[in-house]
Amino acid sequence: MLHHLFARRRELSRRHLIQSTSPQRLAETWRRGLRIERLEDRRLLSVSGFVESYELQNWTSSGITGGTTSITPSSGPSVTGEFAYDVNTPGAGISFRQASFTAIAQATGVVSFDYDHSGFHSFFNASATFETLGDSTTVIVNNSPTSGNFTFAGSTTINVTSGQPFGFRIGGQHSDAAGRLEGTLSISNITLPFDFFDYGDAPWVQSP
Repeated sequence: MLHHLFARRRELSRRHLIQSTSPQRLAETWRRGLRIERLEDRRLLSVSGFVESYELQNWTSSGITGGTTSITPSSGPSVTGEFAYDVNTPGAGISFRQASFTAIAQATGVVSFDYDHSGFHSFFNASATFETLGDSTTVIVNNSPTSGNFTFAGSTTINVTSGQPFGFRIGGQHSDAAGRLEGTLSISNITLPFDFFDYGDAPWVQSP
């Protein structure tokens, strides 16, 4: 009887360690070479900010017709990210065009974040659009007329699948005399799915 009680207490202790220990601490446990055991109950974790495999050098841009795109910062971890486009063409008006920014989902789950899409698409017959990409699905978050400087802000989510691309698509158009189209999508408070126990060869947890 006591044997079963002690075994149950060890199991509960192990589960609590899995659920309460941060990915960084689990990684440190692994680096120190402590004994680990394979887990039957895998647990999806999440990370906040553009960190680990979501660092900004791992994001790619489709580019944009007649212009350039950028990601800021260009590399390393960051709590925020900025995805921008800048089109400067001769002649009047700019036909509808977009830029896509994508990364690969490290785990299946939900990406949640706050966004601010701001820019300048001139004045006449101008519009701006922001879409999310995930699970082979495009969702229109905003598609609105603009005139002069604009800002659209809010919060949204993306359903993602491990190993598949996801991200953002932004752009717009106008029929004005100016040949400029510029905008920036600022992402903050982002939380991304991260299966820590699938990272590398790691089914990591320290045995009691």
